[in-house]
Amino acid sequence: MSAPTAGAAARLLADPVAFTDEERVHASLGLLRDNAAVVRVDVAPYRPFWAVVKHDDIVAVERDHALWINGSGSVLTTAAIDDAVQARREAGISLLTMNQMDGERHRALRAIGAGWFGLKRLPIRYVLA
Repeated sequence: MSAPTAGAAARLLADPVAFTDEERVHASLGLLRDNAAVVRVDVAPYRPFWAVVKHDDIVAVERDHALWINGSGSVLTTAAIDDAVQARREAGISLLTMNQMDGERHRALRAIGAGWFGLKRLPIRYVLA
């Protein structure tokens, strides 16, 4: 297997079938982590998107709610599907998941179920020695 280029590695992120080849995925992500940890992916029929592939960078994105939003673009779908979903949202007939919400709306929904998922509710206890 020849080594992928950064461009080919980035395009892999928009190819669901590519994820069936674990060796190829790991090689591509390693190349991106070493050479292009934040990369713009532009592959039809998807809209261009930014991919963040280093752990520390992902954590920084997750913590910067002012700069990085979850709304549209948190799920990779084709441009046509994006447009259809947006039309449904504008018509008030679309459902959002928590990973598509930001700010107060996300916090309010999260608070509803937070008690169900706390440490006291976990059926198995892990003991650190």
